[in-house]
Amino acid sequence: MELPNIGQQCALNGCKQLDFLPFSCAHCKLLFCKEHCQPDSHACSIANSTTLITSAASTLSYMCSQSDCSASSPVEMTCPVCEKHFCLQHRYHTCKDNSKGRRKEERMKVLEARRQFAVAKEEADKQVEATLSKARQKSGSVSKTALKVQLMRIKGKAVGPKTIPASERVYFMAHPPASMKRPGKAVFVAKQWHLGRMLDVIAETLDVPNKNNKPGEPKLVLVHGSEWGEGVVSENMGLTVAELIAEDVLVEGETLFLEMVDV
Repeated sequence: MELPNIGQQCALNGCKQLDFLPFSCAHCKLLFCKEHCQPDSHACSIANSTTLITSAASTLSYMCSQSDCSASSPVEMTCPVCEKHFCLQHRYHTCKDNSKGRRKEERMKVLEARRQFAVAKEEADKQVEATLSKARQKSGSVSKTALKVQLMRIKGKAVGPKTIPASERVYFMAHPPASMKRPGKAVFVAKQWHLGRMLDVIAETLDVPNKNNKPGEPKLVLVHGSEWGEGVVSENMGLTVAELIAEDVLVEGETLFLEMVDV
């Protein structure tokens, strides 16, 4: 009686053992006994070639872009400026310097723009002053419209107590006595100040000696600069700035002078 065809022989040439439960290689699909079923045990050619490909892929490296460097790295380190790979030794290459150079160039452009703006503003101020001067020569005084132009010009550079709210500020161009031969300053005062306090603060701002509280000494007075009126602004030091403006005694933006008078 013949036995049925049971099991398969191991495909390894040096083995050929009959195995009732042979194993199929996942790579070459041949049948092997349990001792030779692993790819390494039967030197599976397909598994070895796959391993080589995988190995080659896993050992992919990136060469440093520095011309005199042969270093490689499995991790790509790209420069954010030139987008090239560099090794750790050359990560601070010339692109960093170029980036600094560009930032310096941008700063220089900003500074140049500011300089040009300052030159243009100075020229505009000269033109405004020339227009006001011509108006004074023609009529001896200037209109409120011209004073508004001067007001806009002095607002940006006026000095005064920071405690005064912006809504309460009134602006003037103030000059020290002519004998001091010093330039004037744009100043601001509070609407509700009395004329006496306004005079004291302007004198302090312009660094002008003020002896108004000492009997027998020359007194400081505020005088119109011929733009809106003539002579002393007012003898009544108790009037507020707001009242003087309401009565057209003062106009915001006009020029005022401090003068010394004997009592």
